[in-house]
Amino acid sequence: MKPGWPTHTITFEAPDIEAMSDEDLRRAFPYRDGRWSALISEALTIPGVEVVDLNGPWADTPQFWACPCCHRGKKALLRVSKTGVLMAHLHRHHDHLHEYIAHRLQERFGMEWTKGIPEGTYHLEHMGSQMIERFAPTILCQDCNGADAKAKRDLPQIDRYFSFRPDEIRRFITPVPNEKHKVDLEVALAIWLEQAGDFEPRLAFGRTIADLVGAGRLVRTRAPDGASPAYAPGQYALDWLNRDDVAGVRLRADAAALEARSISREGAGRNATTKRVDASAPSDAELAAYDGGRYPELWAALPPDWRCPGCARDQRSLLRRSQKGRRRWSGFVQRHRQYVWSLPREDDTREPMIIGHDDMVICDSCGVLGAWLKQRRPDVADRPFKLQLSDISSSISASPNALHDVDIDALAEAARRACDRGEEEAAYERFLAYILAPRKTYRYFLDLLGDPGAAWRKTVDRYHDGADGETWAGADERLRGLLRDADEYEPLSDDLRLPDPPR
Repeated sequence: MKPGWPTHTITFEAPDIEAMSDEDLRRAFPYRDGRWSALISEALTIPGVEVVDLNGPWADTPQFWACPCCHRGKKALLRVSKTGVLMAHLHRHHDHLHEYIAHRLQERFGMEWTKGIPEGTYHLEHMGSQMIERFAPTILCQDCNGADAKAKRDLPQIDRYFSFRPDEIRRFITPVPNEKHKVDLEVALAIWLEQAGDFEPRLAFGRTIADLVGAGRLVRTRAPDGASPAYAPGQYALDWLNRDDVAGVRLRADAAALEARSISREGAGRNATTKRVDASAPSDAELAAYDGGRYPELWAALPPDWRCPGCARDQRSLLRRSQKGRRRWSGFVQRHRQYVWSLPREDDTREPMIIGHDDMVICDSCGVLGAWLKQRRPDVADRPFKLQLSDISSSISASPNALHDVDIDALAEAARRACDRGEEEAAYERFLAYILAPRKTYRYFLDLLGDPGAAWRKTVDRYHDGADGETWAGADERLRGLLRDADEYEPLSDDLRLPDPPR
């Protein structure tokens, strides 16, 4: 549909990524890397190579890239595993000190600390974490990144939040083409001792910032609506390219297709050494003392007879022996949204539609399956998808106190079906956000003002703009209807129920 203002047409041609051959991609993107590039195509001819395991950072850097730490080019970084996998991995090396303030806040406010800290203090963590870190995130080869991890693992004297800078890693490694680095632990320890005097004040400053956030100090208010910075001219083109019309959608799909065709995780998991898994269960005392892992508040709220809706395991059987020395057990539960679809009737020609949802919690082994699949089969995950309980249960074999055995082909097929449901699910989420927004606004003003009448008048004022000739009274009735819809689709518990707006 044409807008109500003058327009002109800009025509340009873009490559059809999905239809292009590997040779076409090499000619169209001669410097970009991926499983189709000249560099990887040549390496795949090495005797004994069966598949390639190429991750996102490798695909996002050009073929002529060299590691800024060991100075090896990509050709010297490739390595063939004993199982015939060509490894093409780069990693984002970051300073773990950046996570210190957030971890302090998690200890006080839980994993969802961003929702628990005093309003107007998030900027302190965001900017403070950058202020205390010793270096900016840097893409390194997997061997340089691994050398940092090995030095800290083998030298317990080093603080857990300390990370070596790339120029420091260079001092304690001996690079060899297509092999892992040799690590000199004596030099690594000497560097830690050199830097400890600089590291400790950064840690102390981080503690101070975390304490300021917890106390609600140095609050920074947000700019009022409409008072954002001036519209950047360069944003004009991006806004039009990102529209939800045919051209915008196709360009975004092409970008996603190029990423999917560049990454290859065919070899993921083939290099893992087989270990004997300790599948013992926690004792009653250990289960009672377990903190819940990532989402302790969800764990604490589980009823005694709870079982995961995806795999039917209880709390005890979903816990696993932790691979981290500081924790004996690992495992958690996370939120999951299950959509309720209309049941088709014989005389109904309409497509099934979402008519509601159930919010529940599932175990982490079920909850991570989508991310697990995206990592191994990026070709399947070219669109957003949300796995449902039937997708999960039909793709796994669950055992107590262990990760699931996954049928990756069955899960990939389930993900394809989930991709097809994506538009309907996104439309339902937009509808849900629309009907829930007035209730959230009413609660905000009720907490602020304490008077239901004043809070409701503020709410109606917020949503009434006179558009389409709607009167204030009309907006009042419309919003009351949305409150009823919100209570129907997402009922509140008695302790959170809002008073009816007075008339």
